Amino acid sequence: MSSVLSNPGDLSHLGALGDLQRAVDRANDAVRAYVAEVEGELRRCGGAQQGARPSWSDRQSATLADLQGVYLVALQALWTASKELDTAA
Repeated sequence: MSSVLSNPGDLSHLGALGDLQRAVDRANDAVRAYVAEVEGELRRCGGAQQGARPSWSDRQSATLADLQGVYLVALQALWTASKELDTAA
């Protein structure tokens, strides 16, 4: 598999493959940011209810699933393009 997956670094010379890597990175950042946001909300809200473990709402879980889906689609596209590049080489 192409080194772009294991060592993204400077991707300017990779064109579309670099664009895909950046899309994967942005999607991963969005998932992490959303998880941090929800976990922060849960900690703030859960502090008043001792003994009760706060949990994600259905809306929050659905949003996270959507964000993870975008990440997986971007990752699959990068993986496929990288594999095709390796095959062509």
